[in-house]
Amino acid sequence: MNANELKTAVKTAKATGWQPNAEVNAALQSIDSPHYKVFLAGKFQVGKSLLADKVYLNGHGILRSGNGAIAMTCVVTELTYGEKPEMVVVYKDGTPDLVLTNPTDSDVAKYTTAATEDDRSALSRKIEKVVLKEPIKELRSYTIVDSPGIDDKNDVVLRESTLPQISKADAVVFLIKLRQLDKI
Repeated sequence: MNANELKTAVKTAKATGWQPNAEVNAALQSIDSPHYKVFLAGKFQVGKSLLADKVYLNGHGILRSGNGAIAMTCVVTELTYGEKPEMVVVYKDGTPDLVLTNPTDSDVAKYTTAATEDDRSALSRKIEKVVLKEPIKELRSYTIVDSPGIDDKNDVVLRESTLPQISKADAVVFLIKLRQLDKI
């Protein structure tokens, strides 16, 4: 059944008195206005956070990039549309989400990055994801997911943060450094 046939079937069912539930209404809306989750993957320090910040956040500098020597990101960060700048920290243990308006780069770094491996492990065990909402029209159709490197030496970060979130994506963009293409 294609999208038009589905819409016609729902319209016919409504005419008989049937009322669709919230899930059906959401599915119908997604047909007319699709929203895709695009996961940025790649080795650590390849520029995933930099790309997400420069391209999708108009260079606001809100995502922390590593220093070239150690991996920093340990919690996936979703960039999505919102009427106003907002950060939502989603915890794994059911703790109510933490919502901050007009987050700074320090706010984002506090919940997505850590300098030591023990701190990175602890943060990735505690936080499912951080959602950054920005009033950027391009983000109406896409959620961009910044992630720790797929070659992260910290197995806890990979197991607790990267792997569960990559499976929820509609598409994965795999970044490589340009000089790696020279080898090919």
